[in-house]
Amino acid sequence: PSLCFPSDEDALEKRVAALLARGVRAVMANNIYVIELGRRLEFDMYGGWGLNIANSDALAFYEEAGLQSAVVSFELPMKAVEQLRGRMPRGLLAYGRLPLMRMRNCPARGGKGCGGCDGHNVMTDRTGRTFPLLCREKRYTALLNDVPLYTADKFRAAVDFEVLYFTTEPRDEVRRVIDAHLACAPAPMPRTGGLYYRALK
Repeated sequence: PSLCFPSDEDALEKRVAALLARGVRAVMANNIYVIELGRRLEFDMYGGWGLNIANSDALAFYEEAGLQSAVVSFELPMKAVEQLRGRMPRGLLAYGRLPLMRMRNCPARGGKGCGGCDGHNVMTDRTGRTFPLLCREKRYTALLNDVPLYTADKFRAAVDFEVLYFTTEPRDEVRRVIDAHLACAPAPMPRTGGLYYRALK
């Protein structure tokens, strides 16, 4: 999980240890706690975009921490991604609805609690744009962007791999996105280029 509260650590360790016993050998860490847990249980460790790796020193730190590869921050401009140094394989988040924030208190929860909620709701802003809300086991909720990041038809820095992050898409849309990405085709849906193509000021 991207967030793990102290009260949940023991339960998470038991769940992860059970996966290890069933033959799962690799973990993608989206927070530092999971790196410590994965090392303790002797998993192969890979860094997710949630680590927000934004420079060469961070890459070196996580390589020393035992990661075998890492996804760099999606807040970096592509030119900055190209300038990253170091030996550890690195990747880009090339597609997906970016998480705008994570909330402990779900804005979709009513006065009666979660009730019959299926964990998939939306928030609508004053312009009519809808932002998916994804419940994460009733521990926190992720607010996702209204349109996905899509980079297949744009300049992308030379990296070792790319990640396509699917959350709310139905199966047929997943296939369509994968095919478009492999063909470097224009986006088959409204999209954003995120901060890859514009720097924060």
